[in-house]
Amino acid sequence: ARAAVFASLVVVLLVAEAPAVAHAHEYGCAMYGQSFSGVPLVANGAAPKALTDDKSLKTLQGVCPELYSRFGGKDGEYCCDPDQITILNTKLALLHEVVLGCPACDHNFKHLWCWMTCAPYQQEFLNVTKSTKSITNSKREVETLDYFVAPHFGESVWNSCKEVKVSSMNVKAMDTLCKSSDCTGWHMMLEKQGEKFPLLNPITINFPLNDTNKVVPAGFEAQNDTLPTCFDAS
Repeated sequence: ARAAVFASLVVVLLVAEAPAVAHAHEYGCAMYGQSFSGVPLVANGAAPKALTDDKSLKTLQGVCPELYSRFGGKDGEYCCDPDQITILNTKLALLHEVVLGCPACDHNFKHLWCWMTCAPYQQEFLNVTKSTKSITNSKREVETLDYFVAPHFGESVWNSCKEVKVSSMNVKAMDTLCKSSDCTGWHMMLEKQGEKFPLLNPITINFPLNDTNKVVPAGFEAQNDTLPTCFDAS
């Protein structure tokens, strides 16, 4: 009897001391793969897939180390294929040259675009609002996309980058990222980043949550991870 009581106490203590389980995301892809011209294809909530070639895994680990580590590394499943990772790598390499004055700014932009491209629970914060039939296969190509970024998340990206200067040009990084010298905040900056641009951004990306009064549509959750600032150790 004493042994049974002791065993019960051990179970209670183990349960009490167990770490809290992280939020369980519902895996599913809003987009997966791309057309011959580099346009993402609609996935309609399809399951993420494992990457099977070492080159893509190493590229993803290099460009999106936090995402790679959080979602299983080489054993993980992602909402991006090798071609998408190649384009993401090119896009973030160009961004890095603009924002390298602050490692946190660089990190936060990587978080923004790595999660949009590869996170295995894309369907929680991305919504394809317009698509067209692909001319190269039976799938549909994304034309416009809503990316539900919480205002707090957007502000964090903005605050970590707003004072960064492009050393080679002696101008603020935000002037380049906003494509304007009169950028008025995080939402304008992200909307400019989301404009359609051949190859690197072949779709239009909208950010509907432009203030705290906007409500996330039913069935979605805003991207609202905690991000570092330039004053954090990172």
